[in-house]
Amino acid sequence: MRYITDSEFSAATQYLNHRSNMPNHYIKELLGLIAAEEESHLEMIACAIKMLGGLPLSYVNSQGVPWNIDYVDQSLDPIAMLQADAEAEIRA
Repeated sequence: MRYITDSEFSAATQYLNHRSNMPNHYIKELLGLIAAEEESHLEMIACAIKMLGGLPLSYVNSQGVPWNIDYVDQSLDPIAMLQADAEAEIRA
């Protein structure tokens, strides 16, 4: 069963996973750059939470449910990977 979660951590992890499985060198590099951008979003969110007096718990959702790898698309097909990434961006 695949879960869908719209989090910066899930997005960055998915891009890194797809990067490691992408056969096209140019797309692989692009996915690495996008993953870095998503990680910077995660850092900005964590800083905002800290400024508001909270603790950034990036590995649980708002209901306290722990993050797991089922939130990340595990496709090995390049087209399916890019479609999953595009769908995730649209949801976000």
